[in-house]
Amino acid sequence: MQETLKQRLFYIICVAFIVINAVAIPFDFPWFNMLPALLLFSFLIVFRVDLLILILVFLIPLSVNVNDVGFGLGISLPNEP
Repeated sequence: MQETLKQRLFYIICVAFIVINAVAIPFDFPWFNMLPALLLFSFLIVFRVDLLILILVFLIPLSVNVNDVGFGLGISLPNEP
């Protein structure tokens, strides 16, 4: 019983995300696509800091150095806040 309820809730959330996304994109809100990544990142910050640090350790060597993004500044993606 409990497993069926979890599955239904999962499907309801997925369908709601798809419907909201289908409405948001034509109205020029493409940032809504980042919501799952933001929620995952927030979850990692609050509950699994050890896993967050491990992910950052593996992402830092993959960073891209962008020189001169404006005003003589540079940025290193994805590890620079």
